[in-house]
Amino acid sequence: MPGPIDRLAAELSAERSCRKAGPVLIEPSATSSEAFRAVTLECSSHWRTNAALVIEERAMVQLHQMRVGIRRLRSAFSLFRPLWANVPEADALAHEVRTAAMAFGPCRDLDVLLTGDLTSGLERRQLEVLVAARVAAYDHAVSVLQSPHWVGLVDALERVLTGPLWPASADLPALALADAALSKRFHRIVRRGRRLRRLSGAERHEVRIEAKKLRYGCEFFEALYAGERPVVDTPQGPLSAPKAFALGVEELQGVLGVLNDHETATAYLATVGAHLEPLAEGPLINEAERVHARLAAAIPFWHP
Repeated sequence: MPGPIDRLAAELSAERSCRKAGPVLIEPSATSSEAFRAVTLECSSHWRTNAALVIEERAMVQLHQMRVGIRRLRSAFSLFRPLWANVPEADALAHEVRTAAMAFGPCRDLDVLLTGDLTSGLERRQLEVLVAARVAAYDHAVSVLQSPHWVGLVDALERVLTGPLWPASADLPALALADAALSKRFHRIVRRGRRLRRLSGAERHEVRIEAKKLRYGCEFFEALYAGERPVVDTPQGPLSAPKAFALGVEELQGVLGVLNDHETATAYLATVGAHLEPLAEGPLINEAERVHARLAAAIPFWHP
């Protein structure tokens, strides 16, 4: 009879469908409310499609895409925050969704750990404990998705997204809002990133979160700028200016993510009596500083 490790291997090797993030179509003449609806419609479809698949199949790729969709939706609320003063319940709702969605984090953390190289030296009994923790994490995630509290949050979110947003007098052109939102995140990354070597792990994680928001913003607002900006040659081939800029942001996000993932893995491995050697942060910090310097020197595509 196959054990938990064999069942996990079979699950990870199985072909699983998922719904990945799609493009957001926004006309350059759109208002901020029109842009917000286009962005949140895409994000909601992204995470809700995958949530249904997680309940049914509990697969790693679906769980990951569901979390990405939720993060993108939360980033949309953040990028459009200047206008939420007119809808007081929206900010509280976005915070509540963030808190509830934290239940899905352990699933992803254990997926990353169990599919990486850090568990290669573990004994079978140690692996079985981690696999059992993963099963329990998915059980909890599914129970959250099916709970009255989560269903109520989703219904409340739907009412906010489909109801009146902000008065016409506050409905800025989408381009004006996008310029300000992208500039805000870019300048935060530039300012905080200059001190990467002196930042704590938690503070570096905050820089990474700002990088995610900026990258998602580049993706959300791509259609607003792509037609008026030249195509950029990149190692990945010709890309629109927003996509090319997002690649540089993603590179910084990735380097900082290695540091964060190591801290998470250390904590999980300690639960099974395994010791993970401290990460040599120096070379990673050096790389993060190089990537940050390139990003800081880049000319933002949203500037004329």
